[in-house]
Amino acid sequence: MGEIEPQNNRFYLSRKLILIVSLFILIASVLVVLTNFSLNMIAATSDYTALLSKWSQLHYRSEITIQQYARTKSDSTYHNFLQMKREMDRLRQPIDELFQDEVDADLVFESLRPDHIYPNEISTLIFVFSWFNDLQIVGEIRQEWQQLHRIETAQSVLLNSLHRKRETGAPGQNIVDQYVSEATPLYSRWNTHHERLMGKVETASLAIKRIGLWISVILGILLVLIGIVISVRASKSVGRWEQSLHEKEILLSEIHHRVKNNLAAISGLLELEAMQNKNPGQALKESRDRIHSMAIIHEILYQSQSFSKIRLDHYIEELADHICKTYTGNAMNVELTYDLEKVTLNINQAVPAGLILNELLVNAIEYGFRETAQGMLTIHLDESEGKVRLLLQDNGKGQSTKFDPKKAETAGFAIVETLVRQLDGRLRIKQSKAPTVELEFSKSEASGSSNRYL
Repeated sequence: MGEIEPQNNRFYLSRKLILIVSLFILIASVLVVLTNFSLNMIAATSDYTALLSKWSQLHYRSEITIQQYARTKSDSTYHNFLQMKREMDRLRQPIDELFQDEVDADLVFESLRPDHIYPNEISTLIFVFSWFNDLQIVGEIRQEWQQLHRIETAQSVLLNSLHRKRETGAPGQNIVDQYVSEATPLYSRWNTHHERLMGKVETASLAIKRIGLWISVILGILLVLIGIVISVRASKSVGRWEQSLHEKEILLSEIHHRVKNNLAAISGLLELEAMQNKNPGQALKESRDRIHSMAIIHEILYQSQSFSKIRLDHYIEELADHICKTYTGNAMNVELTYDLEKVTLNINQAVPAGLILNELLVNAIEYGFRETAQGMLTIHLDESEGKVRLLLQDNGKGQSTKFDPKKAETAGFAIVETLVRQLDGRLRIKQSKAPTVELEFSKSEASGSSNRYL
């Protein structure tokens, strides 16, 4: 029914709003995670560059230590070199592992723990090498790194040879000269490949940083745009929700107003019946039919999409069918013929028009067909230039040509005369071979009570 729709709409808007907010939170969470990953990727490339720089610095320091050892023959200097060599091996181990097809993550984490690199950055570093391992630039970095490792191994072999010769007591200057002649080309090659390695690492690092930066920027823009879109959608949903609540409040107020008006109308109808001093059973029957004619209006109204307008042609058909079934019985056969145009009325005009039609139909069946078992009722409805015209024609006996509704003593015609005044309309009765009652009134959109004259 009509009064339930706002509640369902309210629940739908609430669920939709919750869905929109939940979707925004989900998307925002994903974008935050991806943005954090891109930032970690930038940090990881910086960590890798710093790791190579630290290894390179240790190598340069080890070269200076070797030269000091060659001049001084000091065992402590040689032990310093061995200590640096162990630190270089520790740094080289995770770098070598990163170039493997299947990286041992535990080994990398354990090796880099003393360097105070964050675990999330180490994880990202492993991911970057796994993801970009097939790129040409990564392959070139691997080749340069392996070349440096081979040169470093040759340097270590040469230094160990120098150390053994010194321990055997061979002439010192000859050993030094031989070592210098063999080590100098190695140092030169090491410097060349080291410069190439750092250049390629810088190029790759710059590319990865750009990728991470663009990912962060794009994701940030997407997050802002999605936030704006969802905020607008949520604002519209809240607006529709508030509008629905407002409509519900108006509808509830209108329902209370209509109930009050209908009760007042029923009270007025019963009061008119009581003033006639007629048969109580007949009075109750007629009052029941009048109330039912009002109920039909509200039933049609609540089944429609409008809460203030009604299709008068649909209402006439339903009301006429009900009246005929109620008053004709098995002994009388009344045929109904409709000639109805599409007419829409405000409920404040539909209620009095329906009550008038109810009285006219009851009067036609009870009095017009009193002396015959067969009858025909024709109902015509049209609208022209803002005026509504309703004609009721029958082939029964009809009323006297001198009949005047204003002077009638029955409650039915008293009600008709009152309701015609309420509609600011005109009622004409044409007595002829086919008696006709014509009701004409101007269409109005005015709101207010539908029983102000009862």
